[in-house]
Amino acid sequence: MSSINGLAGPARAPWPAQQNTAPQTVPAGASTNTPNASPASVVRLSAAALAAEAGQMPDGLPAADATVWERADGDAISTLMASKQQAFSRYGSVLQGLGAALLTAGSDYSQAAAWPRPGSASAALAPAARLAGLHTQASNQVSLNLGLRSGTQVSLFIGHQSDGLAVRFESSAALDEQERAALAGLAEGFEQALAAWTADTPTLDLAGLLAYDAKAFSSLSLRIDQDQLGSTDLSLQLDIDAKQRKLSVDGASGKLELRLDTAQQQILGSPAQREKALAAYAQRFAQAGDAGRADKPLITLLQDAFTQLNRSAPTQTGGAAYERLLAAMPLADHDQAMLSGLADFQIDLVQASRRPNPRRPDEVNRFSYQASQQTEIEGRDNAKRTITQQRHHKLEASYHQPLAGSKLMLDDNPASQYYTFHRVEAESESRAQIRYADHLMVAASLQQQGSQRHEITEYQHGVRTQHTVTPNRYGWVKDLLATLKPLYEEKADSDIESAAREAVLARVNAQVLAAPEPGFMV
Repeated sequence: MSSINGLAGPARAPWPAQQNTAPQTVPAGASTNTPNASPASVVRLSAAALAAEAGQMPDGLPAADATVWERADGDAISTLMASKQQAFSRYGSVLQGLGAALLTAGSDYSQAAAWPRPGSASAALAPAARLAGLHTQASNQVSLNLGLRSGTQVSLFIGHQSDGLAVRFESSAALDEQERAALAGLAEGFEQALAAWTADTPTLDLAGLLAYDAKAFSSLSLRIDQDQLGSTDLSLQLDIDAKQRKLSVDGASGKLELRLDTAQQQILGSPAQREKALAAYAQRFAQAGDAGRADKPLITLLQDAFTQLNRSAPTQTGGAAYERLLAAMPLADHDQAMLSGLADFQIDLVQASRRPNPRRPDEVNRFSYQASQQTEIEGRDNAKRTITQQRHHKLEASYHQPLAGSKLMLDDNPASQYYTFHRVEAESESRAQIRYADHLMVAASLQQQGSQRHEITEYQHGVRTQHTVTPNRYGWVKDLLATLKPLYEEKADSDIESAAREAVLARVNAQVLAAPEPGFMV
């Protein structure tokens, strides 16, 4: 995993301390000197508060140093929640263990604790209102929604802020033993995802969640919302079902949208082929980031997200009809060599724009990158079939750079205006196609084209001294029929050895995954 410093917010304030005194349980909303009541909400008071009549708030509200509980707090999850108040913990530490505890609870559960924090916005609210707010309006929230193959829907919620913590587990029907076991099997992956993303420096660790039991679950949806204390809030949304995997991240550094189409599983290559493709794409993402001067943590986020969502091959199926289609139209190794081996995808990455030059506010530092893959298989059987895979990359960016021998320190002083301002636009498309007719391979081709434009404006002492625009483009087509047709026509007694065949296929696939032409950005 790699860190995402650009999306990390400032350190969060620690939880308020709790006095190490023996508490007494009293009704929420009742007088603090009324002992041994048992309402739905419970108040825990320190011994000091019980000894001081001045601790009573107006209108029957609990004292300011009271902890208000939604329900009796003697169970294991409540005890775990209480420990979070005493730990002076950061966000990730507060969440630690709660997700796993809820997933292994096995039945519906709800609890909330409103902790003492004099002067907070909610301190003057009635206990019921404070508790309800933690379930619906907490500044930091985690929700996990799961669809089970039985049709049962399961939801998990954790909400917290500086003055309280709420948790909830609900299922639309009673869970059987196998379903409870499947939920428990998600606990470790859920904890890993939460710990990584809510650390002081957020990272992605979705492998455990992506390895969920597809025989038990039909869908998974995870959302994490974090209050960044004065900065843009940070959110993560992961949605998985039989047809797609989608990840959205939105924070101070920018926004990432990544969608994988997992319905067309027949185009997926072997694990080895997918790893080669992932390495090639990681390099392409880095090249685009360097060309557009993107924040490196944002590119790292894209690389990690793309790798993790692709690395765990989807195991869901499209039903009996789709299985019959797969059996009727299997892809041969020479077909697969013409493809990336990855699921079709769409990427949209946008970095938050900045205006670093007060003398020229129209010069905006920005970075936008899109990439996609789309595969079409036409024809119902091997007698007549066409396989086409298209890939697309687009980059738009602008940025400032210092002139040689100087540092970029732009301000209102003309002496600071020694720099170049760059605008870049680049786009590339590639298309691989293999076609069959009457059980014969009749066409196999690979084509690629690209264009780019690089505009540079130079300033010295605030005066424009140079302006250049450099356009460029390329394109080529490769006919691979002569290379692949012998492999398609190969018989069992062919002289083509297996090692030689694999070498030919590897060379073809390397051309499919080739980097842009030298001198081109994407």
